[in-house]
Amino acid sequence: MKYFVIEGIDTSGKTTQHNMLKQKLKCYDLSNLMDDKVIDSNIIFINEPGVTPFGKNIRNMLLKQDLDVSNRVKFLLFLSQRADIFDRIFALESKLQKDSKDSKEIIESSNLDSKKLENSQLLDSKKIDSKNLTIIADRSLISGISYAFLDSNLESLFDFNLFATHNFLPQKVVFLELSKDELQKRLKNKKLDSIEKNGIDYLLNIQNKMREVLDFMQTYAKKKSYTIPQILELDSSLCVDSIHQKIMDFFFEN
Repeated sequence: MKYFVIEGIDTSGKTTQHNMLKQKLKCYDLSNLMDDKVIDSNIIFINEPGVTPFGKNIRNMLLKQDLDVSNRVKFLLFLSQRADIFDRIFALESKLQKDSKDSKEIIESSNLDSKKLENSQLLDSKKIDSKNLTIIADRSLISGISYAFLDSNLESLFDFNLFATHNFLPQKVVFLELSKDELQKRLKNKKLDSIEKNGIDYLLNIQNKMREVLDFMQTYAKKKSYTIPQILELDSSLCVDSIHQKIMDFFFEN
């Protein structure tokens, strides 16, 4: 299973790029996981927080309510919705493995010629291999750690996140960066949420924290014997179509 993420501070354009990918690529709706529907795509798009009902509740709490809680509590709220997402993804993986096994057993027990079944609904509905699932995320543990502003050891925070993600780290990360002038311009042209109301310096400090987290993630991956993540840093002020093509090339070209 592959895990790709698009990261950046608020107004960096990550959600725009995530949505452009969704429009271009056939994808599976994670919110339909428990439905008995045909799974016909190996790409799963997720956004944090908000892709699951639980995540939407967390998002509303964090963005629309004036919560009187510590950053430690907020970090754990983000972590809990991430755990919910990956529980659902691994349930999907298990479903695909079971469907593949059941399909094979039906064909073998019926003595049918598999070539004659190539265009049948049976094989078509089971064609997605769980090993080829690709997750494309708008936000990840990188945002979760960076926005928390915790004094805790980074390694401990990564350990918590690996517990939530079933021991999965992103393999590829797109990091969209903003200059101070560009950030100021974008904030002036939109209605601000509770996070953006904290101001330019606050968001730039988070962006610096994200760079620190990205650097540490590579050290952490090497220490824990994970694949070292590839990182693509892009200037958010570039044309959105140009950024989109660079992301497509980075994610899908070997």
